[in-house]
Amino acid sequence: MLALIFWLAMGCGDDSSAVGEEGFDGWSEGLWSGQALTIRAGLEEAILLTESGERERAADLALQVYRGSFEPELEPAIREVLGVRATTQMEFRFGLVVDSIRRGKEGVSTVADLLDELDEAAARLDEQRVEIR
Repeated sequence: MLALIFWLAMGCGDDSSAVGEEGFDGWSEGLWSGQALTIRAGLEEAILLTESGERERAADLALQVYRGSFEPELEPAIREVLGVRATTQMEFRFGLVVDSIRRGKEGVSTVADLLDELDEAAARLDEQRVEIR
């Protein structure tokens, strides 16, 4: 489901497609904002699981979101463009989210802070047309 949301969000950009002769060019309109949207959807789902008492599933999902959606592409771009401090702060917030879920707390404010930071970082990466690596 998260992949579907990502691809739908990616399809909402302009028609100057990201596909060139060799394949993916590395940047398209809304690339990073689309990735932030995918992360948002996953973390919101984790919060819903937490609220329904499924803490372990919620914590596992939050870790999957980190490992599958944040760590491989968004994290290196943030580190390169916005710096180690911004990246470390987001990684720390992910840890706080997982910890609060495991402890049975909703962690809504922690998730909201993380999502605000991700949205801001993604917008800056999109503004600078940072390519995916």
